[in-house]
Amino acid sequence: MADVHRFPDPLPEPEPAHPTLKLAPTPLTLVFTDMVGSSAAKRAASLGADAHERDRAYLEGIQSKHLRLIRDAIADHNGKEIMTIGDSFFLTFADPVDAIRCAAAIQQRLRTHPIDTPSGPMQVRIGIHNGTPEYFENSWHGTDVDTAARAESAGSPQQIVVTDVARKLIGDPIGIKFRPLGTFTLKGVGEVKLWDADYDQHGLRTPSLRSNELKKRSRLIGVSIASLLVLAVLGFTGFQLWQNHKAQQLVTKSVTPSAKDSIILADFENKTGDPVFDTTLTQAFAIQMQQSPVLNLVSQQHIRQSMQYLGKQSTEALTPAIVREVAQREGIKAYLTGNIAKFGNEYVISVTAQNTNTGDDIASVQAQAPDKEHVIDAIGTVATSMRARLGESLSSIQKLDTPMGQATTPSLEAFRAYALGDVEHEKGLDIPQAEGHYRQAVELDPNFAMAWARLGVVYGNSGQRGRSLDCYGKAYALSKNVSERERLYIQAHYFLNAIGNVQKAIDTLELAVRTYPLDISNWINLGSAQSNIGLINEAIENTKRSLTLDPTDGVAFLNLASMQVSIDRFSDAAQTLAEADRQHADSGTGSLTAVYQLAFLTGDRAAMTKAAAKVEGRVDQYQMSQGIAATQEFAGQYREASQSWNLAATQAATQKATDAQASSLLLRLSGRGYAGMCENSARDIKAALALDKTKPTLISATISAAICNQPAIALPLIESLVKQYPEDTQINQIVAPQARAALALAANQPQEALTDLEGAKAFDLVSPGAYLQGLAYLDLKDSANAIDAFQRATKYKGAALQTLQDYGQAQLGLARAYAMAGSKPEAKKAYEALFVTWKDADADLPQLLAAKKEYAAL
Repeated sequence: MADVHRFPDPLPEPEPAHPTLKLAPTPLTLVFTDMVGSSAAKRAASLGADAHERDRAYLEGIQSKHLRLIRDAIADHNGKEIMTIGDSFFLTFADPVDAIRCAAAIQQRLRTHPIDTPSGPMQVRIGIHNGTPEYFENSWHGTDVDTAARAESAGSPQQIVVTDVARKLIGDPIGIKFRPLGTFTLKGVGEVKLWDADYDQHGLRTPSLRSNELKKRSRLIGVSIASLLVLAVLGFTGFQLWQNHKAQQLVTKSVTPSAKDSIILADFENKTGDPVFDTTLTQAFAIQMQQSPVLNLVSQQHIRQSMQYLGKQSTEALTPAIVREVAQREGIKAYLTGNIAKFGNEYVISVTAQNTNTGDDIASVQAQAPDKEHVIDAIGTVATSMRARLGESLSSIQKLDTPMGQATTPSLEAFRAYALGDVEHEKGLDIPQAEGHYRQAVELDPNFAMAWARLGVVYGNSGQRGRSLDCYGKAYALSKNVSERERLYIQAHYFLNAIGNVQKAIDTLELAVRTYPLDISNWINLGSAQSNIGLINEAIENTKRSLTLDPTDGVAFLNLASMQVSIDRFSDAAQTLAEADRQHADSGTGSLTAVYQLAFLTGDRAAMTKAAAKVEGRVDQYQMSQGIAATQEFAGQYREASQSWNLAATQAATQKATDAQASSLLLRLSGRGYAGMCENSARDIKAALALDKTKPTLISATISAAICNQPAIALPLIESLVKQYPEDTQINQIVAPQARAALALAANQPQEALTDLEGAKAFDLVSPGAYLQGLAYLDLKDSANAIDAFQRATKYKGAALQTLQDYGQAQLGLARAYAMAGSKPEAKKAYEALFVTWKDADADLPQLLAAKKEYAAL
């Protein structure tokens, strides 16, 4: 376990005449106890549904028992409680034997009468030293106090660590055996010889720190470890140059850094007892560190995945001992530990970077906050200092360092809600878990730009695209003073979704990957933007880069699999989803819907049933219902598809997701429209628009109205969308021209339709342009161009299933084009391919009945 600050460095020595300062008249035995893993125990979901329930359950069911146990032992052994900080005690004893007996009684009592916590039976570590501290402001201070605290920090769970001074005074009481641990360089104290007190015949317990003797022995092992020690002595200057070189390689040569080039962060240890700091400080510090373009901070999601390979639960607290073990397993050369403690009204935040192999300190920084409201600012100060100590250049820090309160929020409570939202978001638990936290964050601070942006992401991921656009707009409007990293993140989402300028979004994200090449989200979002306009190969490569940075990210796996499906690389997609499952990288209902649709395309009925069952009861189940409807429609089962679209709408309505509800109703209409079933289309479009009028719904209404030949509805919608969103790539280059083309075809104007569709080829993967061109050429009796168009429309089943609703109809068009050209063998093959697609189609489907007659005539 890391050598962390339990108390800040002593205050400057007061003038001797100070009336409240006095030296201990005789040596005192100083004892520190600390509960291990308390931060994780306090926030465990099993304690309650919300923070208040968890706090109450922890205090009543765990902390009260802990306090009673310690205080009973103090009373039984003539001790005195000087101070309690969170789950730590500072005790004094006049007799050193009383001190060791008290410590042993505490540990024995925890063995015979364990206190259950969500993390397992409670464990405590204890440190003992003897000295003559100074009494000041109702407490003891000085180097002897620090030595006792450092001795406790050096211990491991269930261990009692005793300094050599105390060991000599204690003697050899019956039932306790002392074993030497070696000499340790304790921070702020110097070299101290420590002993393990074996109170239960357990044998020697290994401390969390390495002794100087072990370190010296390790230095003789080889040049590689010696080089790391030199790296630490040089203050990480070489690390800075190396990181800058790697970052440049990443941009110019597409080389991504390996895990060993990264830094891993442990959960902050909260010594204040105030739950507002649980999770909050770890997330805040990570955000500030991520402003660096050359320091790759491993995501906590990745750490938790790695813990499972070490036989640990992913829900355990990320203690220094665990993150060091993860770092050693993955070859990460450095890790960070931090803590917060309260002294009077002030708070002290300490962070230390340590060498993974040796445990030596590489750098250590500390900052103070005068009150709770300024803790966030102090976190920013610590992070900036640590970036410099780890070798980032001053010019880089000056360019890319925005104060924490300015970049995020000055409200500690708002940031805590945001941090909890990020934890749920990283698990793939967007609705309602992450949504609830982010919503609380913006209620506490309506100007919290990144919280609005995250809300946009979770709504978008859950199919509520209309709500997401409103959030992106608010985030962008509030992004003036955020950090450069957050500004690029917000701008990219705003350009891509709110105003719809895909090229501007891609340009922003390309700048983001140049500036922050180690930020996984930039590569994921760049791939997503490229896939929006059909640049699938580029999108796949950039998404793969994100997985090189973090091979456990659920969103990256889902996006990659979806892209592979869109170009019919089904085996690759299956491998991607299998790897996501192996990494436990679940991104929620979206992942299961992708699994369902891939299983449909590959004919795996069992996998389809299994995926659908896993979504039962989820609040965003409507996404799976939409995915099922798309597969049924693809198979020509329009009656079942209609029921599934309606079910999705009902499920969305239950969750008050009116944009998803309207989307389901309009997708049902457009799908049936391709099959010529447009009954009550005007009524259904108006009903959907009464539910929601956000941009995605207006686009879907425009498409449905055009396909169903409702010009009185479609033309005003086209005009309004073009006017309101003049930069939107989808509206101006896909939706508007293709909607006009569909209306032209319905009006028997095929040449005008082709004029509208001149730019369609660039968007074959994401639009029905090729299908509409094929229909126009059939009307013009141009069989050769019709064949070309319908071949493009039927090139990829995956793309048609994911984004279009015209695959079977396009297959029928191709067969008719071949027949028109007099190519009977090719026509027969095309009809037979259609019959395979529609083998389970509605028996009375008009297009299927017509196709069978045409096939028979050949």
